[in-house]
Amino acid sequence: SLDLVEWSLEHRALLRAVHLCGRDLYKTGEHLESAVNFYLSDWLPSLDSMKAADDWTAPPLDVAWVWHVHKLDPIQYSKICHEWFGRLLDAPQGVNPFSFTNLVDNSANNCTAITADTSSFRSKLMACAERQASLLWHLRWPEYDEIGFLEESVDRYKMMLALMGKHPRTFIVPTYDIDNIWHTHMAFPSIYLADCMRLAGREIGHDDSDSDRSAGSKLHTGAA
Repeated sequence: SLDLVEWSLEHRALLRAVHLCGRDLYKTGEHLESAVNFYLSDWLPSLDSMKAADDWTAPPLDVAWVWHVHKLDPIQYSKICHEWFGRLLDAPQGVNPFSFTNLVDNSANNCTAITADTSSFRSKLMACAERQASLLWHLRWPEYDEIGFLEESVDRYKMMLALMGKHPRTFIVPTYDIDNIWHTHMAFPSIYLADCMRLAGREIGHDDSDSDRSAGSKLHTGAA
């Protein structure tokens, strides 16, 4: 239902913009904390009111990055959305979920809209952002702009989901070209979860908390 090839180009465009924006949005500090504050106080509540494409207002770049990182844990993202807003928050149909505007004004953040205790959530979100710091480096090669290569990546990605469906207790690790498509797919949470049910028979989570790829490690032995 999604053209994951074309959307993967938009995914990488967002990664490049974050990398070149002049703020450190990978490590816990003023810039990332400011973006997370704005995400909680303004963006998520605003997204809840965006029911159609005509309602869409793209977030500032740093907030778009936080939203993208949040969606990289699709099952928890869905759980939090339902707890806080009663539904899964998603970009309206026909809208580019990788779109963004200028960086947020650091002085404009007062996190008051969400009353739940978000301290643990903030820590996990910022830790996830830090783990994504090297992804663009792995996706920098020219083949990631080649349609044929990306189409093959989509095919391999779908095979990975099918394997995950058949072997739910096996830790399966994607290659970087598959991970590129996976991250692209998760930017559309409603479609992603529905496609998981169709292709794998269950909702597939995404665990990027283990970064050890040395010989014999879980990531090394589970590579797809």
